[in-house]
Amino acid sequence: MINLLNSARWFLLILLILSGINILYINFLGSYELHLGLITLVAHTLFKPLLLFNEIFLIFVLFFKRSEGSSGSFYEFRSDPLSDRRYFIGLVLVLVTALYFQSFFLNFHHTEWNHWHMSANIHSLKDLLALFTTRQLDGFYRPLTYISLWVDYKIFSDNLWGYHLQNLLIHLLNSLLVYPTGMSLRLGEQSSRWAALFYAVAAINFEAVLWPAARFDLLATLFTLLAVNYFVKYLHDAQDLGLNLLLFILFFVMGVLNKESAYCFPLIAVLILVTHKTFSIASIKKEKYIYSVLTILIFTLLLIGIRLIVYDNLGGYQRLSGGSAHFHISLKSLFKLFTNPVALPLFGLNTTTELPLYIKIALAAFVLILLLSALYRATWPQKKVYIILGILLLSALPVVNLIGWIRPSMQHCRYIYLPTIWMSLIIVSIIKGQKRFANYALTLLLLVNFLGTCHNLSVYKDMLARTESLSNSIYKDYEKDPNMQNIYLVGLPGEPNGVFCFTAELALKIKDKIPHINLIVVPPEQDPIFKDAGSLIYDWSVSERRLIRRHEFRVTAIKMMIRDGIKSRKGVGG
Repeated sequence: MINLLNSARWFLLILLILSGINILYINFLGSYELHLGLITLVAHTLFKPLLLFNEIFLIFVLFFKRSEGSSGSFYEFRSDPLSDRRYFIGLVLVLVTALYFQSFFLNFHHTEWNHWHMSANIHSLKDLLALFTTRQLDGFYRPLTYISLWVDYKIFSDNLWGYHLQNLLIHLLNSLLVYPTGMSLRLGEQSSRWAALFYAVAAINFEAVLWPAARFDLLATLFTLLAVNYFVKYLHDAQDLGLNLLLFILFFVMGVLNKESAYCFPLIAVLILVTHKTFSIASIKKEKYIYSVLTILIFTLLLIGIRLIVYDNLGGYQRLSGGSAHFHISLKSLFKLFTNPVALPLFGLNTTTELPLYIKIALAAFVLILLLSALYRATWPQKKVYIILGILLLSALPVVNLIGWIRPSMQHCRYIYLPTIWMSLIIVSIIKGQKRFANYALTLLLLVNFLGTCHNLSVYKDMLARTESLSNSIYKDYEKDPNMQNIYLVGLPGEPNGVFCFTAELALKIKDKIPHINLIVVPPEQDPIFKDAGSLIYDWSVSERRLIRRHEFRVTAIKMMIRDGIKSRKGVGG
């Protein structure tokens, strides 16, 4: 049995090194296609290789790497700059502000960018209260976040930059709350603070913070964290008369009234109850078990009952064929539960665009950090980390059918905003166990994710700028022939490179410049042959990320074919 484990350990280590080399090759040299007899090795993008590398690393470190401290405590440096509370809080504040200040200038005018259409229909206290008793357009029951967005609407109206203030503040609070969460789970002061810093800059969090309407995830996470913290306080305090019980129930209810992801709290609470001795919680009285479990169960059923009364079902986006897309669970969904929320938080990078040099260097540094962490001897309490991994999976369970939607562009990564907290605690625990090597590795890991967030935001910034330049270009074409009646945008995806509202923003700007024009967006899967001479026709170029007028598109396509050594011009340009 020991020989088998050793063989598996060496196999995974070799596989980890090879997958790291694979990423470095694609990162600096580009895609490849190797034919080795019956075996073909193909790699065109970095998304899956990076995901695989992270998965292998976690499997190896968590389950096959020998740890010298399976039941011990974390290594704490005698002098650590994060030991100063004011320095720690100030650093989190500076990092979050430095990263997301640029989001104030990234705004789209689509209604779902900040749900202004919902806020505009609230004129009285009665309208506000109706959010708790009537169906909402998107099929969800999230009244508290809509009230939060309404507050923004009343204060800032059409000044879209103001809608980012709450998002930035809530993300800051969530990052700071990682520290007491780690402390309540007995992970050590330094490890908990490093985890808070990692969460503050984690590249995977960018969408939830950038998009005002993703505040559902931010607020649900905030109240779920508060519920977990006060639940642990309730278990610790033998003299508790019920105040902490009241608080964790209140925060649980508030979390659910922001988003369904907060329904993970009852599952997390049960796991903490079962494993309480691991977190140095003394023997829990029978009454506390009963009070906590019954109270959580009653309020969970009550909240579900309210949804059933309001919607006659559990809610969610309704399919044309009936039923909700949010409650369709498959084997693939369950498989994604063990991959996306576990592996992506380490470094969630938009890989759909050409990576700038600084990101290529950052990615190479990330690979080296994980390889060294796998090779370096470590001391960390495995049992606690395993339980936190269980908490991570439970926190992802309410969105199990949605986490598979995450794309190489990191679109929809907001669904794992909450699970990323637990992975922050896990990865810091693993690296912190490397002792003297730890602080250097963690600092570099923070820098890598900081740069990754900058890159993810820069994709939005670039695509938003393109909506203006493309609409100007189309308007210039129209000015040359103002008799045109139609504009066709062929092959234009709804969210190229994962940028939500891109196509809607482009269409809005075109209509602003040419109000009477008939604008038709033709999906990528359709490419009709146009015979209408009174139309401007544009094709979307995926590689160039721009619209090319149909006759120009033909010339461009031919040039690309010649460049690639393709002589046949059959079918070029449609």
